[in-house]
Amino acid sequence: MATAHKRIHQSLSSTNTNKSKKNTYSIANVKEINYEDKTKKGKFNQSNQTKKINQTNQTNQTNQTNQTNQQESLNNMMQKLGLILAKFHSADLIHGDLTTSNVLIREIDFELVLIDFGLSYTSTMIEDKAVDLYVLERAFLSTHPNTEQLFQLILDSYAQHAKKGNEILARLEKVRQRGRKKLAFG
Repeated sequence: MATAHKRIHQSLSSTNTNKSKKNTYSIANVKEINYEDKTKKGKFNQSNQTKKINQTNQTNQTNQTNQTNQQESLNNMMQKLGLILAKFHSADLIHGDLTTSNVLIREIDFELVLIDFGLSYTSTMIEDKAVDLYVLERAFLSTHPNTEQLFQLILDSYAQHAKKGNEILARLEKVRQRGRKKLAFG
């Protein structure tokens, strides 16, 4: 059963490395072109040069398309996660340990699945729901730097689907401020 799921944090981490792979691949192609020029002892063969540049451009376009598709998939995943959390909180369920490690992707249908309800409880309090989101935000941003826009997609979807979503997000801002004070002053 564990092999049928992929942790969401692995998907997020792979997006950060794809950019560097693309750059490395492009640099490798440029080095290859320069190497060929040197081996021809200064003779310029425009047809080979053009072929290599066209291949590089096609590869770059393919990489850009793949990155666009991957970004769209991630955006959809974040919106789904916001919807799932909205449904949980609308039913007055608090997870208590929301991290990306506790969100799995079911490989069969690519649906998100929450796990590890050891700290979960029920509550009607807006504060508890805001703290649940704050825990996710801290875990999300500390584990996956430079993903603030992805987390904002979660919050946007959450606000759209949760009962009292806007009130909860307003409280989240107060929880953030308390958290910053605690980090600053101990």
